Amino acid sequence: MHLRFVAAVAAVLFSSAIARADSFSYDFSNTLFNDAFTYVSPVLFTADAQFQADTCSIGGVSRTCTISLVLSNEALAIVSLTGTASFNSLGPDFFTLGTHSIRENTLTISQISAVAPEPSSMVLLGTGALALLTRSRRRFLR
Repeated sequence: MHLRFVAAVAAVLFSSAIARADSFSYDFSNTLFNDAFTYVSPVLFTADAQFQADTCSIGGVSRTCTISLVLSNEALAIVSLTGTASFNSLGPDFFTLGTHSIRENTLTISQISAVAPEPSSMVLLGTGALALLTRSRRRFLR
């Protein structure tokens, strides 16, 4: 009985510490063609993905861009509504955390840590604290 209680307390404490709402910032630039985009993603891309860039410029002109990350072909493509800029053969390590440069292409992927815990973590922590109070109160009333 005591072992189950300790395991439950440990699960509550560790699950609230692990649950985080981090996001990832993608900042890309190509100095040769003056192309760039920024995007903040809730996940680190590990497979092909398509998204609307937060900011984008092609040839130095601001545009609305749909970005296609094609990881299986080791390529990165910027596709605009009015034009296309494509950058190929960047390599799979180009899509890991850090700053990566190949020729005139630079992609910085950084992790943005959550400042405040997500609400579900707070609920989980509060439920665990309430269970501990209830359990200790029963023990002292005996």
